[in-house]
Amino acid sequence: MRYCKRCGAAVDDAYSFCANCGAPMTDNKITASDAMNLNRPQMPSAGKKSKGAVIAACVSSGVVAIILIVLVISVFASDTRSRRHRAKSDSTDSVQETEAPEINVPGELKFTANSYEIEVNQETDMSKYLTCRGIDPANVVWSSNSDQVVVGSNGRVVINEYSVNSVLTATDKDDPSITANCAVATRSSQDDLVYRVQGLNGAHKEDAASDQGVVSVASTAADDYTIDLTPQNKQPGKRSKKYKWDRRLFYTLEDVSQESSKDGKINSYRIEKKQFKNAKSGNQMEYEIYHNPETDVINKIVSIEHLDKILEITEYYFTDKGAVNFVFSHKDVNYVPDYAQISKKGERYLFHKDALVNWRVVDEKGEHNYCYGNTEKKALAGHGGIKEYSKCSKDRQEKFDKKEIEILNAAYNTFDKVTGSEGVSSIRGYVNDQNGNAVDKASVKLQSTESDKEVFQGNTDDNGYYEIYVPARKMSYEISFEKESYMPETLYHIDSDTDQIGIYQETVCMAEQDENEYDCQLSFYDALNRASNGAGMEQLEDVDVNIRKGTNNTDGEILYEMQNVDYSCTVSLQPGMYTIEMTRNQYMVAYSSIFISSAGENNIDIYATPKLGKDELRIVLTWSDTPQDLDSHLFVPASSEEDYHICYYKMSNSDYSTALDVDDTDGYGPETTSIYKLKRGQYKFYVADFTNCCRNQEESYEMSNSDATVRVYGKKGLLQTFFVPVNRPGVIWEVFEIRDGNVIPTQRYYDAIGNKTWWSSAK
Repeated sequence: MRYCKRCGAAVDDAYSFCANCGAPMTDNKITASDAMNLNRPQMPSAGKKSKGAVIAACVSSGVVAIILIVLVISVFASDTRSRRHRAKSDSTDSVQETEAPEINVPGELKFTANSYEIEVNQETDMSKYLTCRGIDPANVVWSSNSDQVVVGSNGRVVINEYSVNSVLTATDKDDPSITANCAVATRSSQDDLVYRVQGLNGAHKEDAASDQGVVSVASTAADDYTIDLTPQNKQPGKRSKKYKWDRRLFYTLEDVSQESSKDGKINSYRIEKKQFKNAKSGNQMEYEIYHNPETDVINKIVSIEHLDKILEITEYYFTDKGAVNFVFSHKDVNYVPDYAQISKKGERYLFHKDALVNWRVVDEKGEHNYCYGNTEKKALAGHGGIKEYSKCSKDRQEKFDKKEIEILNAAYNTFDKVTGSEGVSSIRGYVNDQNGNAVDKASVKLQSTESDKEVFQGNTDDNGYYEIYVPARKMSYEISFEKESYMPETLYHIDSDTDQIGIYQETVCMAEQDENEYDCQLSFYDALNRASNGAGMEQLEDVDVNIRKGTNNTDGEILYEMQNVDYSCTVSLQPGMYTIEMTRNQYMVAYSSIFISSAGENNIDIYATPKLGKDELRIVLTWSDTPQDLDSHLFVPASSEEDYHICYYKMSNSDYSTALDVDDTDGYGPETTSIYKLKRGQYKFYVADFTNCCRNQEESYEMSNSDATVRVYGKKGLLQTFFVPVNRPGVIWEVFEIRDGNVIPTQRYYDAIGNKTWWSSAK
């Protein structure tokens, strides 16, 4: 508190003028005692005022009133101005004594915490953690002391490496002396995996601070799992009647001519797979991303949206510079190989410089081309239904304009999403008891085998089902299952990768607590050669056997070991899941799981395939007794459309490079398909439930509950094992494809066959 030298009144420190007399407070202050002793002039008594005195008093009062009004306005304006503004100089104050100078209050930047932990490869908006007092957030400049940190001008941060420790700095652009710093770090690879998996499965939805004050930023996993194709982030390019579509990209990538070696380059591309949920429809969206093997540039993205019994398939083609070149959208009940054909129904969109130059529709009525200019029209020679944009109806032009914006943005939104977000995969399966009933509320613990660290814990649902979302990374896991009164079980060697989006696991069975042992008979067969008497497959002798505890335990501790076994053997085991390993000279090592219990027969047939040479692959399908007839279907590269589908009614192609060696029609299998000379191009393998296809029971659950298993062998042995999706209605199982010699899982399941008669042609 200060006191006015002129009148002795008390003046608050915040005010620049005396509210009593209006005098400026610059160099105008005295002590309280001096103020009390101050000799104020006496006012004349009432009734003795002269006319001049009255006038003087009125004038004085008016001046004071004006000064007070100015003071109030000045103080109010000072409080609402930015604190960064400087007060005017003393010289200005002395000249303009009737104006209130601005208060000198500096701006401030401050983070809400000193340290933050964020996810690797995920964009984090750090601006929401910065408090700006008296500073426009748009004037903040962001930087970091680490070149491993990518900082956007808006405060969005991405760190692409693990275990990075950095300092993030926010600076006022107008006054660089005003700054704020905070520590931003990423976790170790294993800790980040744990956080990411937990986030994908519903945890870490909000920020959380540790006892040390480190803020773990909420997981973005849930948001990353959705995709919105509709935002209009891109405006079409300027149209020109001189534009025409550049056909070279499409006709180089796709297998347009089966005789030409200059096309079909897409078959050598590296495939990455991701899945998202459509933000508008809620439908599952699968994406196949094709990377050039030399440059890693993305030239094609296939989108597969799961509608009710229908797939909506959209194929996007991009130039090496990431520009949209061509889009093909069509619907189908099954996703099967199809050579590039002009006659295939669907809609095609041909772009040049982000402008739609031709919209082609192929339907029941034929082919229709709506092109923008005469140059593209000339390039369409040989096509039907050609009509220039300028000659179309207003309604057709409006549809053309709308399609241009819609498809262009869908393409770029797709490209941005699949390149900017990590893919998501899921590990899923069922747990049953010894009677085949669901084990609900069993503990499910997912563990990373690289770090031996638990990354997720949950429970089976009422149907014994579990599903765990994990990042689509090259990782290996195992799962342990526990429930009171049951024997614990472990599922080993669960491998994920960037080309897998749904990892179906073998059904695990849990036995009730039991210390008894039960006999188990193991029988050994050749998967390729039939017995000499024609009764089944040839039995194998001189076999070595190893038995390990758990499911798919191919390299753990051996519990039982037997050598030189002929045809079959019997062992006694306690209840639970076991992995049988069979080896024999000149045969591939074979593995099979078996469940031992007191509830039924504990017998198993194990099939081994003879060793393979270079460029040879073998596919072995086995199942239980129901349904009676499952069929193998392999689509192969071929020189004609009639020569590319190997199945029970065409058991080999013309050069015998591929053959269905064994066709089984009465249950169990095996059905064995061999590729004797791996060709350039795409192979795709399916399993069809012939029994229920013929009955028109397309929503049958029989194949899904048949324990159907597909094993793929190469020169180095067992390459991959696939288990049929359980408890799913359907009759067609799309298992895997082969590109450039690599086995790529697909794992789709269909409950419709449409007009594809090949699944159920008469035998």
